Amino acid sequence: MMKNASYTTSFSVAQSPKQVFAAITNPRAWWGEGISGETDKLGGEFVYRHSKLHLSKQKITELVPDKNWCGK
Repeated sequence: MMKNASYTTSFSVAQSPKQVFAAITNPRAWWGEGISGETDKLGGEFVYRHSKLHLSKQKITELVPDKNWCGK
């Protein structure tokens, strides 16, 4: 099992910063069932489990609402 692994990625979408923030702080809407914990608070931790196939644990280390990261 990997310990202290991290993953970072970025991509652009044609939505407002407010819409994007609302979406990423609500993973239950796009992952469905299997999420437990806080998904929308700084320092929050949540777990996503899909059957016996996948388990991932997330901790929110930065949370900046409604910011356009593209600099536009």
